[in-house]
Amino acid sequence: MVTRRELLLGLVRRVTPKSPLSGLDAEVRAADAAFASGDFALARERYRAVLRTQRDHHEARVRLGICFYKLGEFLQAKDTLAMAVRHRPADPLARAYLGLSYAQRGQVEKALAAWEGFMDPDNISLTREINLWRALAESGEPVDVPAMVAAVEPLLG
Repeated sequence: MVTRRELLLGLVRRVTPKSPLSGLDAEVRAADAAFASGDFALARERYRAVLRTQRDHHEARVRLGICFYKLGEFLQAKDTLAMAVRHRPADPLARAYLGLSYAQRGQVEKALAAWEGFMDPDNISLTREINLWRALAESGEPVDVPAMVAAVEPLLG
């Protein structure tokens, strides 16, 4: 049974567009603009600058980890995203990219562990795909890591 509150919040989430910005100050807006344009090298440096002055800026840390991932720097991505997940374990974006970072490093068990109990109510396709790969591994079937990465990455947008 769905409560009125859940129904209202669900409607608000569907009507309200997600902001591409993770902060209000100029330094964060510049980093977000570079990230949105796909200039991950520039965004990486700008998010690093943000984190030097705002160590607890969660969104900047997650996006820094994504920048590392997009640039093929999987060890740095893993370390950065693991820190973000330690601070906010339920963050689906950080957990999704953390699992992918492990997978890219050949650490399938750690990737699947990062995705344990994964749920993103705003991206059911991603939730379903990750849970299908986890179920496949739990059934004892070998996991085709490149296929797993190729299936999950496009669902992250």
